[in-house]
Amino acid sequence: MHWIMANERSSENELSIDDTPYLIKTNDWEFDSGLYVKTEVPLITYSYTLEPEQFITDYIVVYGFKGLLFSEKLLSVFEMLKVKNIQYSRVELINSDTKQINEYCLVNVVGRFNIIDYETSEVELDDDGDIQFIDSLAFIDTSKMTLPPIFRLSSFLPLVIVSNEIKQSLEDHGITGLKFYKPEDFYL
Repeated sequence: MHWIMANERSSENELSIDDTPYLIKTNDWEFDSGLYVKTEVPLITYSYTLEPEQFITDYIVVYGFKGLLFSEKLLSVFEMLKVKNIQYSRVELINSDTKQINEYCLVNVVGRFNIIDYETSEVELDDDGDIQFIDSLAFIDTSKMTLPPIFRLSSFLPLVIVSNEIKQSLEDHGITGLKFYKPEDFYL
């Protein structure tokens, strides 16, 4: 079984970041296209502010980073599972008030596949055949396919798909900030 690893907070009080770090903006890097980034990415530093009720999690929603932001703990689960199709770069998140540094990794999921069963899914497509809106998704039978344990959905690149093994392992290790959906329960 495959799950959608949603790029959304699991609580409204989790830190999320909308800004794009200077290095990413000036180099026009994209870590969300499912393609390998060939440039060596130096350490990225970013200052953030926590509101009084906010807290930081292992997975942080970072729209402007153009990729996924994993804590070292979260990344270690992927390393333990020997996931080969991710590349990552170091990120230092610096709390503007306390100056505390949190070590994170900007993760690029390499690989994009189209496993949507369009006959049973309820989706609206644009002129290029890419998904614009989702009411419900269904996946084709992937049992005879060789898929990596994590990949992007080629017809809708913001969606990251993970195997049941990854989902279960992340939950078993108490990783915070992640939200998973069965395909049929996901809408956008």
